Amino acid sequence: LPASLDAMNSVKHLNITMGFPLKNLGFSNAIKQLFYLQKQLEKKDSSYYYNDVLLVLEELPNDEIDLEIISNFKSKIEERNIVYISKKQFTEFLSNLSYFKLFEKPKSVIEFLDLLIAFCYQLKFRNLDDILYENISHFEKSFKIIKNHILPYTFDIKMETLEVLINQLVNSETIDFEGEPLQGLQVMGLLETRLLNFENIILLSANEGKLPLGNSQNTYIPFDVRQHFGLHTFLENDSIYAYHFYRLIQDSTNVHLLFNALSSGVNTGEQSRFITQLEIEDSHHQIEKVVIENSSDPIQQELMQIEKTPKVLEKLNDWKSRISASHLTSYIYNPIDFYLTKILGTKETSEIEEELSQRSYGNLVHYALQEIYQKFIGKKLTINDLQFSDEAINEVINNAILKLNHQIEFYEKGMNFIHKSIAERVVRNVLEYDRKLVEDGNTLEILSVEGNFENVDFYLDEEKTDKVSFYGFIDRIDRLNGTLRIIDYKTAKTKNLSLSAPKKEEDFDKFAQLFFRDDYKQAMQLCVYAYSVLNQKKYPDHFVECGIWSFAEVNKGVQNLQIFGQSEISDNLLENPMNSIKKVIEEILNPEIDFVENVKQSR
Repeated sequence: LPASLDAMNSVKHLNITMGFPLKNLGFSNAIKQLFYLQKQLEKKDSSYYYNDVLLVLEELPNDEIDLEIISNFKSKIEERNIVYISKKQFTEFLSNLSYFKLFEKPKSVIEFLDLLIAFCYQLKFRNLDDILYENISHFEKSFKIIKNHILPYTFDIKMETLEVLINQLVNSETIDFEGEPLQGLQVMGLLETRLLNFENIILLSANEGKLPLGNSQNTYIPFDVRQHFGLHTFLENDSIYAYHFYRLIQDSTNVHLLFNALSSGVNTGEQSRFITQLEIEDSHHQIEKVVIENSSDPIQQELMQIEKTPKVLEKLNDWKSRISASHLTSYIYNPIDFYLTKILGTKETSEIEEELSQRSYGNLVHYALQEIYQKFIGKKLTINDLQFSDEAINEVINNAILKLNHQIEFYEKGMNFIHKSIAERVVRNVLEYDRKLVEDGNTLEILSVEGNFENVDFYLDEEKTDKVSFYGFIDRIDRLNGTLRIIDYKTAKTKNLSLSAPKKEEDFDKFAQLFFRDDYKQAMQLCVYAYSVLNQKKYPDHFVECGIWSFAEVNKGVQNLQIFGQSEISDNLLENPMNSIKKVIEEILNPEIDFVENVKQSR
């Protein structure tokens, strides 16, 4: 079909003698999927798998009202990450769909056939293309034929049986093409050329195994036995192919025999024996062999580059008033991602997660810990405060699931059940770690959970005329034995939380460029948090401890940032790290440096 459509652009008259198989069209796939849904309802009349439903909805012809209903349906299941749609939700989302009854469990097969016939009849009055109209008409005819055949009988027929009957009819049906059989280009099979003579012939797929077909007979009787008793074998088929081939080309003027010389899959890459025979025995015709190679040059993938135009610089100037640590880490990871998400404000399209992503897993634990610890803000924790039963932790995790807009049923089996169990264990280990601290005589006071800071000024020049402002959210701020602690939860393991003091003069230049390295992004984030808390003056402390609590290494507790060997961080100690952060911000704002894509090399 693609070759025929391409030929139509250069050929005035075209005739295709072969029909297009009905089973390969989109409407056929939708009906096939609809029967699959009905079979599932026969086995388990409770829920629908979202992808099975979408395959039907997207393939069937829809009017504007139906398209709007389907669009809202997709938005809702993506927003709530609904993988298995309950009957109640299905009715709630799609009850106004014009063909909603096709998804319901019918009382009988006859009733379902009546619904399908009525649906096909109504579709034919819409503005459809010719192929889709023919496709629908063929299905309507098949549904009526089967209905007339089974109507006289009173025994029950299952949906699976009905599907088999319809497939038997549909698989043999084709949509015929209209054309001019007396002139122009004729596209046909080899057997259809019998008794016809052509001046110009282009024979495709002239490979051994296709011309002739070779030993492809499906039989239980061995070849020797068939030959002994005079039964038909593949040798006779080879003779038939040889006759049709030589009869076809005997009166032609120009013959083009095309074969694929590449061996891939079932294709051996060998030319037909008939071509070899012509090359050896035919001395009366001029035979020219042409090899056509796809010598395309490899695609040179250029990195995306965004120039800092006046409009972009204007956006960057606005960005200076609200800079977060995640913005800076995003720029280090890939400047183009930073430009698209932080400057242009674009967002990735939400997709349904059949298996919990790393990000959603992190949010699940975050929300659970937030619910537990926000009740203790402003209080010194006791051992009893941190004793939670398994049922209590499970309830907290379920509340976190609802906060994620996920279904609790989503976590009842498979890998998601494992993710939920791991999340429960992480929460329990955090509580146990804190309980042990208190049990050992330490004082632990929760000051803030998911607290925010904003409008924290940071100057890029000594005159303090060019400033930026930091904002952000800190997972937890507490006071352990009187020491103020900033804690950031991470799903991944900690990396490079120790900053060494520069000793030589060249080390100062290296340290100034330190946070341009992706493996120091956690340290950069903690430095921004420490600077913001110390300069916000919300707490009277002049130094602070700042660390990562990794869910992957939860039993290690908080792993602190070390600046020049010290974990108690003050403004003076932050001077060099903040100078490195200033270099990152200055590069982002520099109009001479474009945003250039950073491609991570796979290891």
